[in-house]
Amino acid sequence: MSVRFLAAHRPLLPLLALAALAALAALAPPTAARRLAPAGPLAPAIAASLRVNEVDYDRPGADGAEFVELYNDGGSSVSLNGVALLLVNGDGTVYDRIPLPNVALPSGDWYVVGVAGVPNVDHVVSGTTFIQNGAPDGIALAYTPTGNPADDILVDSLSYEGNVPSGPPTGGSWTEGTGHAGDDGALDDTGLARFADGDDTNDNAADFALVCLTPGAANVDTPCILPTATATATATATATATATATLTPTVGPTSTPTTPPTATSTPTPTASATPTASATPLPTGSPTPDGPLAVRLGSARAVRREQGVVLIWRTVAERDNAGFRVLRENPKGPPEPIAVRDLASGIAFGPGAVAALVRPRGDAFAGARYAIIDAAPPAIAMRYWIEDVDIKGRATRHGPFAAPFDAPDRPR
Repeated sequence: MSVRFLAAHRPLLPLLALAALAALAALAPPTAARRLAPAGPLAPAIAASLRVNEVDYDRPGADGAEFVELYNDGGSSVSLNGVALLLVNGDGTVYDRIPLPNVALPSGDWYVVGVAGVPNVDHVVSGTTFIQNGAPDGIALAYTPTGNPADDILVDSLSYEGNVPSGPPTGGSWTEGTGHAGDDGALDDTGLARFADGDDTNDNAADFALVCLTPGAANVDTPCILPTATATATATATATATATATLTPTVGPTSTPTTPPTATSTPTPTASATPTASATPLPTGSPTPDGPLAVRLGSARAVRREQGVVLIWRTVAERDNAGFRVLRENPKGPPEPIAVRDLASGIAFGPGAVAALVRPRGDAFAGARYAIIDAAPPAIAMRYWIEDVDIKGRATRHGPFAAPFDAPDRPR
């Protein structure tokens, strides 16, 4: 290339150099360093709110009802977008990753990941079993907005039947403090759970207990002992009667009846019959003499948060249900209906007519989850009631559900 050409085309030289660099870059092999940039700081709402709350990983015989329950312990809804449920081997490697859907979990609400048939399951995992039985193993939540496991940021973790070593790239260990001793699988419906929901001291052994499981509902702090009622009646009634009569007259010169009539009757009651009857209490909302209720309520509670009182309830089944009305304690009179807002849809509902009721979502074969907020509660302990109203306007009241004033959302 001549000096005259270079002088004449000096303005083109930077462009030619850039084109050459681009061509070389296109020929270069891809490298791991060119993946998406590492994730930024963990979303504050997720870090402060989302917990592994309850786990069933071992049952007598085949494990056919496994689940992991998550809980939003924060003061506002939190999105599960970018969050994954991680199942961790005893050597610290992840053996399964379950990305969660882009849904908003309301404050004080639960989200259940489990196999089909688990009560209140929200996200169904294929198969009949998906969680390993420990010695040790672990479960964790990770925030991964890039979708690349190398960018996992730990949200919460549980190690059971020992301490699982290591941890994700960012955020901590698979074991918080000391791992929990775990579940021996001796009883159905028994597993590991926090009490109260969301309580977290960063020590798995202290935060979880082996208790009766309540997927998708408030945790309990008692072992799972199924109630039984047995009535036993024993009746003994056998009668044996024996009658003997003897008459021996003797007729002679002197007529003397030597043996008067003799009769003997001996009843002997000796028999036994043992009927046995078992009785089981009827569930809440069972049909009554007046006809079936519009709604069978599974669980309900009121939780005071920074932004108000959140009422959360689940129905088992709904029949001819027109919707729900919420009532609040009135110190000067009977409970009164109040205006509330549906946390799932953001729609506000007035206190009065059927048109203002919280819309029903369940049917006769399956219930639904509801979460609403009373955004202007009095600054005192309050009680709440939920009324379901059927299509004929008949109301059935459930409650009361207490919301203590001295138990606001705990700071983290």
